[in-house]
Amino acid sequence: ARLNLGKLIYSMVRYINPNIVVETGVGYGISSSLILKALQKNNRGSLISIDLSPLDDRDGAFVGLAVSERDKHRWVLHRGTSRQRLKKILSGVEEVDLFLADSANVFTLQKYEFDHGWPQLSDSGAILVNQVRERFRSYVDSKPGAQLFAVRSDDEIGVTAIIRRHGRTV
Repeated sequence: ARLNLGKLIYSMVRYINPNIVVETGVGYGISSSLILKALQKNNRGSLISIDLSPLDDRDGAFVGLAVSERDKHRWVLHRGTSRQRLKKILSGVEEVDLFLADSANVFTLQKYEFDHGWPQLSDSGAILVNQVRERFRSYVDSKPGAQLFAVRSDDEIGVTAIIRRHGRTV
C-alpha cells in the first residue's frame, strides 16, 4: 500500500466505523494492518481478507506479514482468489460496510469484485478500488445509485476510486 492509499484506507475505516470490512488482495498486509489499527481505535469491527500466495511464496509465509499478533483477533484470512472465495464469504455476512478491492488491477476482476460487493454494501458503506482505469470508471458510472469519486496523487500512478451509494438502489 502506498502512503496516500494507506492514509485513505485508515481514514475511511475511522469515518465509516464499519462492523464488517472485506478486502481482496493482502500482499504483505500493510493495508490489512492499517484497517485493523483503525478498527481497534473504533473499538469495533472485523476484517475478512482474501489473497492468493504469490508463486515465489507458495507457503504463504509473507502474506499478511505486517499484521501484528495483537490485531489478528479481528482478522480472518482466506487463501485463494476472489473468484474462488468472494461469493461464499459474502453469502455469510448480512452486509459489508467497507470493501477494499486491491487484488489484480484488471478491469474484469475489478468488475467481478464490484458486482459481488455492491449488493452487499450497507447504506453508509463504501467500496475502495485501487488502480482504476477509465473503462472501470465508465462501468461504475452506468450503475444506478453509484457515485464514484476519484482520488489521484501526484506521487502515485493510477487512481483510487471511492464508490458510495446515492440513495438505496440495488
